[in-house]
Amino acid sequence: MKSPAIILIIFLISLYAKAGERDLYDFRWLDPDKKVYVLQNKVYKKKHTFYTDFSYIKGISSEYQDTSGMQLRSGFYFSEEWALELSFQDYNNKNNTTFDNLQRINGVVPFIRKIERSYGIGAIWAPFYGKINTFNKIFYFDWYFGVSALKVEANSNADSAANPNSNQFKDESFVAAGAKTGLKFHINSNWHLGLEFQNTYFKAKGPVPGRPKKLNTNSDIMLGIGFSF
Repeated sequence: MKSPAIILIIFLISLYAKAGERDLYDFRWLDPDKKVYVLQNKVYKKKHTFYTDFSYIKGISSEYQDTSGMQLRSGFYFSEEWALELSFQDYNNKNNTTFDNLQRINGVVPFIRKIERSYGIGAIWAPFYGKINTFNKIFYFDWYFGVSALKVEANSNADSAANPNSNQFKDESFVAAGAKTGLKFHINSNWHLGLEFQNTYFKAKGPVPGRPKKLNTNSDIMLGIGFSF
């Protein structure tokens, strides 16, 4: 004879096995208006899909520049978790209040390196997915990580920053590595919103002559919209 506990466990397992993406559990011990929705399977599949994203960039690395820009990236998921991606970033830099105050009060120009653009190829790994239930609406999202090889074009006053009588910017070019993480919020099966944080790493010389190149980090936050098909 089966115990009540075993019967209850079998009953709950049978409910779980039959639950689908839109299943509704109405728990009788809750208030009459309380209902619980249960997500069992993945709603938005990525395998064998292309995507293209357009994003606004906000740079957060420079002390003396207000940096913004745009990013265009496109990729292909060859499995549910892995994708290859091409990206292009274009930046706009302008002197900020800190730069203006330093020049006006002290009469000096600080060392500045401006990232103008970057482009490259990378790999995306998206192992996590989930949902957020807010305002009685469920939003599905993917959480991903990425690494990339990049070509970075910049300019700096490294050769003239130590000379108060000269402030000349020269073009520079670097091979860089990128690392990022981001969230993709699905609007529907084709459209999504994206929030991304990316670090770009490269070696470059500073304003002190004779010093070896050191590792530089450029950080960006990106907010965009994308299309998948």
